[in-house]
Amino acid sequence: MVLAVDAGHHMKKNKVAFYMLLTILGGAVFVGSQAWEWYNFIKGEFGAVETKGGRILQFVDASTGKQIALEEFVKKVPSDRIQHTGKEGIWFEGEPKLYKYTVDQVVASFYTHKEIL
Repeated sequence: MVLAVDAGHHMKKNKVAFYMLLTILGGAVFVGSQAWEWYNFIKGEFGAVETKGGRILQFVDASTGKQIALEEFVKKVPSDRIQHTGKEGIWFEGEPKLYKYTVDQVVASFYTHKEIL
């Protein structure tokens, strides 16, 4: 962007267009990498837990320093969780999909595994 502004001060129209194109491409690469990072590290296989306050919790193995997927340490406990549908009530409009684990299951499993940070 700075080079485009400098070329504009020197009245070099072609260089301004070239540097602006590079700026746009660089911005698209940056935004794309941020989206990829969010998808893979926050919502992906190394899923995190988002609290009601908006904080993101991720889990790390203390011995290796690597992120741990929830499937590696959370014990699935049988529960009465039911995905509601429209046929179960007159005023029902919809609900988001149920997550694989409840927050209580994650917290209980976290306290039983001392090697997780």
